[in-house]
Amino acid sequence: MTRGHLTPPTLRGTFLSRDAYAFLSPGELRHHRYTRVTRGVRCLGDTPADLTARLRAARLILPDDAVFSGMTAAAWFRPDWVEDPEVIEVMTLGGRHIRSRVGYFDVKRSRLEPTEYVRTRVGLVTTPARTFFDLARRDEPRITVPVLDALVRRTGMDLGDARGVASRHSRVAGIQRLRQALALVDPGSESPRESLLRVILMESGVPRPRCNHRIFDGGRFVARVDLAWLDLKIAVEYDGEYHDDPSQVARDRVRLNALKALGWTVLVIDRAQFRNERAVVALVQGVLRHASFPALRSA
Repeated sequence: MTRGHLTPPTLRGTFLSRDAYAFLSPGELRHHRYTRVTRGVRCLGDTPADLTARLRAARLILPDDAVFSGMTAAAWFRPDWVEDPEVIEVMTLGGRHIRSRVGYFDVKRSRLEPTEYVRTRVGLVTTPARTFFDLARRDEPRITVPVLDALVRRTGMDLGDARGVASRHSRVAGIQRLRQALALVDPGSESPRESLLRVILMESGVPRPRCNHRIFDGGRFVARVDLAWLDLKIAVEYDGEYHDDPSQVARDRVRLNALKALGWTVLVIDRAQFRNERAVVALVQGVLRHASFPALRSA
């Protein structure tokens, strides 16, 4: 039996290839039981799948002062509907130069203050506020706000902390996008489509709705609506695939009838309607205008 058929105790989990050479030859290390994670890193069995395992593997070849950032940091805080990124994002401290590895990790150059990262079980990670700051500047709000909604909802971060980060880095690119995101974000959102619908409506000039408002009849709970304008008793609901189930359709009808009986106007936007953004905006604006919402009287 060759040495490669035995796994030394020190090679459990993920390890550096150079550490394995004390026990295994290069040929034995290429045995199918050892999977290549990236250059110089192997693991026993399959490549690490969950984010924690992947970040711990990356730590083996990153300096201690490397900071996980961007979408990697956002995913680390485990917000709803934010998927683990394929490429790990890293920032560096102290001006140290680290080369990116295509398809594995991407190194960003940016100044980090000591208050903008925290130590975790996978090493240094940017704080929620710094993560918000980095992500909000990347793209238009329709892309970033659904992720930022989830991040704020999960971490409970204060948006004032993100504004504080912005004040310390006021000369970096994307500050206008950050300001837009700060005006649009709402941790009350409970799905990415719901977030996107709210952003589209607000960008069109519709006043900010209340997210996931709970409606009662006296002390009896009736329904929770996705977006609501309370003074007008107008609500907008987004119906995803979940609402296609026949039993759910029946429950939705009972719910909508109960809301109507309480004087609520409920607009339901499904996936097909959502593809026609202009029509959705016109529908909502028209209903609000008809209800004499002051901001839309002259629209």
